[in-house]
Amino acid sequence: MMEAGSREHSSDITSEHPRDDTDHFRMEEEMARLVAENETVKAKNKSLEKRLASLQNDFEENQSHLLVLQDQLTSGVVDKGGYANRTDPVMRSQLDQFQSDVQKLEDVIAEKESTIGRLEGTISSLNRRVEDLFPKAEAGMKYKDDLDEANHTIDKFKKSQNVAEKYRKKLEGMGEMERQVKTLEQEKAQMTQDLRAGQESSKQVPGLKRTLDQYKKQIDKIEAEYADVIRAKTILEVERNMLREKAAGAESQKGKDMEHIQNLEEKVRELETRVIGKAAEGVNGDLNSELTYSTKTKIDLKLQISRLESELSQLREGAGGTDADNVMLQHMLDDAIKAKDKLEHDYLQAHTGKLILEAQLAAINGGSSIEGSEIMLKLRQNLVDAEEQLINLKRKFAEVEAELSVTKKELITAKSDLSLVGKDRLEALAELKIMNSQELIELREEHEEAQRKIRDLEGEIDQKKSLLNTVLLEKDEISKKLSEQKDTILENEKSNSELRATIAAFQGTTEGRDAALEKRVLQLQEKLEDQREKMVKAREHIKKQNGIIKDLKEKVDAAPDSDANAKPKEEQLAENDKKRRAELQILERENRMIASAWYDQATRLQMTSVALKRKGDAPHSWLNKQRAALAKAVGV
Repeated sequence: MMEAGSREHSSDITSEHPRDDTDHFRMEEEMARLVAENETVKAKNKSLEKRLASLQNDFEENQSHLLVLQDQLTSGVVDKGGYANRTDPVMRSQLDQFQSDVQKLEDVIAEKESTIGRLEGTISSLNRRVEDLFPKAEAGMKYKDDLDEANHTIDKFKKSQNVAEKYRKKLEGMGEMERQVKTLEQEKAQMTQDLRAGQESSKQVPGLKRTLDQYKKQIDKIEAEYADVIRAKTILEVERNMLREKAAGAESQKGKDMEHIQNLEEKVRELETRVIGKAAEGVNGDLNSELTYSTKTKIDLKLQISRLESELSQLREGAGGTDADNVMLQHMLDDAIKAKDKLEHDYLQAHTGKLILEAQLAAINGGSSIEGSEIMLKLRQNLVDAEEQLINLKRKFAEVEAELSVTKKELITAKSDLSLVGKDRLEALAELKIMNSQELIELREEHEEAQRKIRDLEGEIDQKKSLLNTVLLEKDEISKKLSEQKDTILENEKSNSELRATIAAFQGTTEGRDAALEKRVLQLQEKLEDQREKMVKAREHIKKQNGIIKDLKEKVDAAPDSDANAKPKEEQLAENDKKRRAELQILERENRMIASAWYDQATRLQMTSVALKRKGDAPHSWLNKQRAALAKAVGV
């Protein structure tokens, strides 16, 4: 009853405490505000006093100056003629100005004196309010001390409640522990009997143990051989992978060499056309000079062609060397495959032998009679059953001993706790249990609800993490695609520069080269078609990326709606949302840049294709027709 009364008293104290605490804080705030106002008023008063003193000094100086002027006026000589008449109005105007200044200063002094009186009244009122609030502040400090004492008593009651709950749980578990101990003792006795019976039966068949040991040794030996075979297989697989990598490297080197050869052939064609064009341009349109330059350049072209053919032969010999390396690598790969097949065959043989031995061992353990004796079959069956029972009994015995030791420790602790608890404590525990049952139920419900919310939040956080990972992966893919697009744009620019070079080289050529020119134009048109296909694919990829970005935006916009209850995680999610939006904006900007670059590249390719088609047409001017006719005549 005393504890219940103290609990009610503590509840009354805790109910009254918030109100007193708020009053105390309010009074402290009011006192702080009044003290600050008092200090500001005092500072203003000091400044006004200083200003009043300065104004009074000015006033006294002006009065003294005014008296001096009046004395000068009265003591002045009248017979000084026009000069006195001229200075009299000036002096009078100065005198009037000084009088007006004196009047203004008197008004200012009166106003400042009134403000000083008003401020002194406010200071006195604030001092009175401060004196009135001091007892309230002392009462607030007293209430705070009472609150600390009440909190201390509440903590003591909570500790006693926890101790009582602990003893109650131990008392409830006592009966069940005793029943478990009895059942475990019975099981222990039964298992010891079974163990003795199994040991006696196992002593009757010592011969089979030797055979089992021999079979176990054979199995271990086979397993070691199997491990060696697996190790050799892995080594050969590694060597095979290395050979494949070497073969792939050789193939790539071969492809690079072929590309180099093609580039050199194209350079040879460009040099042929360039030399002829330069020779034709060097002459001022004279047909005889063109003939002489054509005969001169043929010799130069033959020398240059022979030099380039020697370079091509050298490059082809290098390619032949790479082919020989490829053949050698292929032979090594075939040898490795043969060795692997042999190892697989050996492994299958060892595995079949192991299976045969395992089948024989299973037959011996299962009781298939090799010698044909029924007594041997029974003994083997009894041995197998006894071994299984022995293993099970040992395992159960170990488990029972562990459980028995744990229950003994719990019984000892419970008995020691019961010896400390008296009847009065038991009654107090019962009363506390009745009083706190409802609170415990509510606390358990709140705990379960909190656990459920935590699980929901963890699931949402995992979902957000997965969404963020997908966004980051998409960003990496888009950046890779952008780098590829930039590479393709650079390649297109290179190809355009080559096209311009070829167009410049083909200007002014003869009709004998029209076939090569048409062939070159067809090749360039094929390249343009390939570039257009690549651009169309890039456009489709950009559209897909825009769709993915829209989906991610919708997910990001829908994500904060599901987090209305997760207040502690809102700031972190807002930061993640900002980061995602920034990344999406960057991706959209990059996609727009790619789209604009694609459009510019497509228009440029279209213009170059039109120019090439125009270049491939037949000549229309008179000079070009004459050159074509002359080229035919020279060719004949």
